[in-house]
Amino acid sequence: MRDTIVIQVSPYPPEPGADYHEQLAHQLSRELKAPVIVLAGLNHLKLHEAIKQYGVIEIHDRVIVYRAFWAPRIAECKNPITIVRYLIASLKALAQVVRTAKKYAKKVIAHFHYGPTTWPGALLGEHYPLGMILARALKARVFWTIHAFLTPHQLLQESRERRLSTLLALPLIAYYLTIARIAATACHKIIALVDNPSAPITTILSRLLGKRVLEEVHPPFKPLAKPSINHRRDKVLMICIGYIRKEKGYHKLLQWLANLKIKDPSIYRRLKVIIAGTIDRKKREDIEYLRNLISIKNQHKLTNVEFIIKNLSKEEFHYLLLKGDIIWCAYTKKYGPSGILAWARAFSKYAIIIGSEWSSRDHSYRTLESTSFSEHTRNLIRIYNDT
Repeated sequence: MRDTIVIQVSPYPPEPGADYHEQLAHQLSRELKAPVIVLAGLNHLKLHEAIKQYGVIEIHDRVIVYRAFWAPRIAECKNPITIVRYLIASLKALAQVVRTAKKYAKKVIAHFHYGPTTWPGALLGEHYPLGMILARALKARVFWTIHAFLTPHQLLQESRERRLSTLLALPLIAYYLTIARIAATACHKIIALVDNPSAPITTILSRLLGKRVLEEVHPPFKPLAKPSINHRRDKVLMICIGYIRKEKGYHKLLQWLANLKIKDPSIYRRLKVIIAGTIDRKKREDIEYLRNLISIKNQHKLTNVEFIIKNLSKEEFHYLLLKGDIIWCAYTKKYGPSGILAWARAFSKYAIIIGSEWSSRDHSYRTLESTSFSEHTRNLIRIYNDT
């Protein structure tokens, strides 16, 4: 019988933004010298594709991925019976995995990775808090890493931007925070993943959830093999990468470049900016935002700004990060730690960030200060063993 089996309830590639979860699962399996089970969702797929993939099992080295913890969103599925059916099926899958793991290990860790109030997150993420309660009832040790969280003030701001009336928004906010507190009662330990040490979100979460929240700094990722690039050039290259949406603050960057072109053209000529990534074509505001960025570029004749509008492959993503001198992370809104900042750390690049609940810094700095993924994983194992 093994000492410990970890069940990681989280996204997993090819779901966008799941690099952390993939690398954590593999590092945990190496450190524990045991298989890690990832109970994964299907939120990156369209409804009919998700239904096809539901229940699929994949094996990646010693990581077993079971895609069976998912319920469709109301925006995608108007049939409440279907939503409830998959929610119940997800909880049954969790119970099956926990019970099976208990036959083979003295200790079963159920580690949930979830942001309880990412709009419209919790309204259709009930399987996460219910899963935490169920895992606790089945005598698993329950841990929760919070990757994203909207404070009540941010939720109210979001509701106004979505043109929800205050009468409707306030009950929704109360609902989000209530189920977050219910989920917290089932957890042995709660961890906030942050950009920098001493981030304010740790204190905010402790107060809102009524339970002490530990802090872990998002580790740098392990990059793919680095291609050889000649960095000797006249221009300083700034990379803006990932989904193109308003909270990335690219409009402010372009406006700053327009001012710089007038006030200090010699410095302006030394800069080159690449904005690379895709948009969510289902969201009209994202399409309009991209049009606005292109309009600012054309209006001010910012010839040193280049757009690459496409779904980047991993190789293209890594190539651009390696090629750049500065990585843009100065987002106007921060609801969780920045995966792009973690990649900047991986490539030892300068990053520009804005202080937020998730970061104690507000400046440009060399990203060499965080722990490695193996150290981060060993910290989590120590937290597992402390309960």
